[in-house]
Amino acid sequence: MQVGNRLPRLLALIDHQTVALQPQLLGNFPRCIQQVLMVPARRNLRYSRNLRDRNDEQVRRCLRLNIPDDKTVLIAIENLPRDLPLKDSREKRGHVVILASPNRPGMEPIRYPQPVSVKAMEWAEDHLRMLDQRVLPNQETWLKLETVDQVVEAIKDMAVRGAPAIGVAAAYGLALAAKNNENLDEARNKLAASRPTAVNLFWALDRMMALADPTFPNLAREAKEIELEDLQMNLAIGHHGETLFPDGAHILTICNTGALATAGHGTALGVIRSCVYEGKRLHVYSCETRPRQQGLRLTAYELMKEEIPFHSIADSAAASLMAAGQIHAVIVGADRIASNGDTANKIGTYMLAVLAKHHDIPFYVAAPTSTLDPDLADGSGIPIEERSAEELTHIEGTPIAPEGCPVFNPAFDVTPASLITAIITEEGVFKAPYNFRR
Repeated sequence: MQVGNRLPRLLALIDHQTVALQPQLLGNFPRCIQQVLMVPARRNLRYSRNLRDRNDEQVRRCLRLNIPDDKTVLIAIENLPRDLPLKDSREKRGHVVILASPNRPGMEPIRYPQPVSVKAMEWAEDHLRMLDQRVLPNQETWLKLETVDQVVEAIKDMAVRGAPAIGVAAAYGLALAAKNNENLDEARNKLAASRPTAVNLFWALDRMMALADPTFPNLAREAKEIELEDLQMNLAIGHHGETLFPDGAHILTICNTGALATAGHGTALGVIRSCVYEGKRLHVYSCETRPRQQGLRLTAYELMKEEIPFHSIADSAAASLMAAGQIHAVIVGADRIASNGDTANKIGTYMLAVLAKHHDIPFYVAAPTSTLDPDLADGSGIPIEERSAEELTHIEGTPIAPEGCPVFNPAFDVTPASLITAIITEEGVFKAPYNFRR
């Protein structure tokens, strides 16, 4: 496999108030896009615009539509794969992308609701608004970040977390450095040091620094492109991954890999979300994820918003559930994947992979190609971040361990590729032997 950004021409990029398709992501617009429809939700669809013969700039303008809450957008794309699942999806109020294909007359449309209303961050022209995940689910507090140092602190202290979301936040942080006339090399180094395991961070920073004219407008525009591209990749991961899970499956996951950890939809949780959108009845078991409780606080928060059936469990309950036959598959995200498939993810992931292997349960990793590190031969070279002892010894600032208790608190572990059934990216489903070199 050659690592790159060859995204399938299946899914639109959604950004809450905007639907946009990026030409550099989807190739030549006039040959790709057939029609765009905008109709009231739950009514008959009627064509309203034909874009076949328009040039790229005309198409770009046409597709940047502000969509009211009661509207639906349909984008018809030619040469849609004939094996695309055609089940009806759950309808939700608001923005929906419906995919149809002129080369498949009579096909049922595929509905993809907008990402869950939860959103990790949003750009506000001259500053970054960020949902403070440290206080979820009890409070929904938005931070106003106006400097690169504020973004660095938000990443370090996990106001934002999840490898894709960290990459997006870092891109906007670099744009803020330019706005404030700061040295971009110094800003880049500050951001790079904030969370060393998440390779998306470095991928985003390298892409931003490669701009020929790194002015504030250009950097802000590129950061937005990175955000939209991540959302597109998440939707494509969900499309590929949902084919692996049958109706009625019980799925185990760890940490938070949903809209809060990405630009929207999610990676591992995004696959689960896509299964539900395709009408599959799933039950999720979500590990609490000690010591920061991202599973209990954040994944439960998203699952409840989406009304997806689930149980939160103690991390140590996973083995018992597997032994009892209650788990049919495990799916996790990733912070860095070496070229041989070794995968760094939230601490406790390796434990789940060993348990899954013992109980003959498939173990899947879902991540965008921006999480791949093709220059790294195997997982032994992945830097593992160690976090403060207080994350283990204190709860909400209250000490629960003897004073001076020695602590080892790695944030991640590495799961060997030999324990991974398949790795799901926006480019498809890959099985061993993995070879993600350039």
